[in-house]
This record gives sequence, structure tokens and C-alpha cells, in this order.
Amino acid sequence: WKTKYVRNTNSPVWNEEFQIPITKSMDDIITAELWDQDSVSHDDLISTLVFIIKYLPIDKDTNNWYYFNPEKGVKNGGKVRLYMRLERGPN
Repeated sequence: WKTKYVRNTNSPVWNEEFQIPITKSMDDIITAELWDQDSVSHDDLISTLVFIIKYLPIDKDTNNWYYFNPEKGVKNGGKVRLYMRLERGPN
């Protein structure tokens, strides 16, 4: 899953929604990555954050600011506000 690029800002807003399937064992992890977009060279990974699914609350909204871990050579990984909801699927 990938968001659209937001150009020319240090405070992008995406307002995008993804429905990501999770296994019944809930052993999944989701790695969120922040990238820059380069028109001349290749895009660069800025920072990452890993979410371990089994530690997220089920059937409850999570709406928090998260500090991302900067990649080597990046001073500040940035923070992102994410809204998540892990819903119990059909049995």
C-alpha cells in the first residue's frame, strides 16, 4: 500500500485509507515507511516504524502521533498522526 506524494511541504496531509488483511494468528507486522520523492535521482527512505499487530487493540480506534525512526544519515525521522482500527473479521 502506498499513499500519493504530497509535494513542497514539510507538513504533508494524506487523508488516505487502506484496508490491510491480517492473518487470524495475528503474527503480522506492518512496517510504515516515509520516503522523499526525487525527480532526478531515486527516492530516499527517510524513516520507518514497525507496528506489531497482536499489540493493537481489537475493535477500538487508535488515533495517535507516532515518532518514526530515522534512517542512517537522517537527522529527524519525523512524526506522523495515524488513525488505525483493527477489526475482528468473520469467524
